[in-house]
Amino acid sequence: MKRLLIAGLKQETSSFNPVLTRRDSFQICRGEEMRASLRGTNTEIAGGLDVFEADDQVEVLPALAAWSGSGGPVHQEDL
Repeated sequence: MKRLLIAGLKQETSSFNPVLTRRDSFQICRGEEMRASLRGTNTEIAGGLDVFEADDQVEVLPALAAWSGSGGPVHQEDL
């Protein structure tokens, strides 16, 4: 059986925006919480879960999903 780790990090960044994005601007899901929070949504991760969980030869391992609205670059302390 194949094992597939699914993760995602998404933010629209504008280097012209002087307001830095901080960690608390991100919504974060880890592990099994990803399935509950993202299933049925119009997201890349939900699509991946739908496709790969339908294949009985693939074990899906949800790892991390984090997303934020558009903003400036992420603050160095939060990387």
